[in-house]
Amino acid sequence: MGRERRPVIAVLRRVWTLIPYLGDVWVPFVFHFDFLDKATGQPALISERHKAIRDSYTVTVPDQRLDFRVAAAMAVALDALQSR
Repeated sequence: MGRERRPVIAVLRRVWTLIPYLGDVWVPFVFHFDFLDKATGQPALISERHKAIRDSYTVTVPDQRLDFRVAAAMAVALDALQSR
């Protein structure tokens, strides 16, 4: 199960994209996504975006059962779904 760590930032990002002309500009918010194992509630994947002109992320995979290719694919998907 995945969700954005800070719900307020999630709402602000969505409102930002609804504002005419402003929604086409780079999103200045730093956001982090946490993916949890539903059975144990423990983190399986953590994706953190850093402030930078070029997108920079730190992806941590604390659950050793998760294949690194799945983690890489999810990190790419999170970036791609930001519509940039």
